[in-house]
Amino acid sequence: MTEQVSPAFTGSFFEQLTNRYPTPFKGYVNIGKFKIEPVVVGRNSFIPLIKGRVEFAETGSCLYITMAMHQEIEYIIIGMAAFLMVAGFGGWIHSSMSDRSDPYQ
Repeated sequence: MTEQVSPAFTGSFFEQLTNRYPTPFKGYVNIGKFKIEPVVVGRNSFIPLIKGRVEFAETGSCLYITMAMHQEIEYIIIGMAAFLMVAGFGGWIHSSMSDRSDPYQ
């Protein structure tokens, strides 16, 4: 696994737009755990963040993996959903309070 993961690049935003990774994943791999994400040229906010741990057994190894979006993207999606709910509710209240409830008149 360590052969397929490069350390994360810490350059500027514009330098990250070019693919500077020789491997398909970036992040870190330790003996008991890892945190990686796929390398994509350009900017893609929906790249999964893959976290996991390794448990060694007599018959081999067990990988326990969790995939999730980055937390910032989750906050943006929750904020957009809240805004759309408030705007929809406000539109519904406004239309129910107006004298003309039929929009085709």
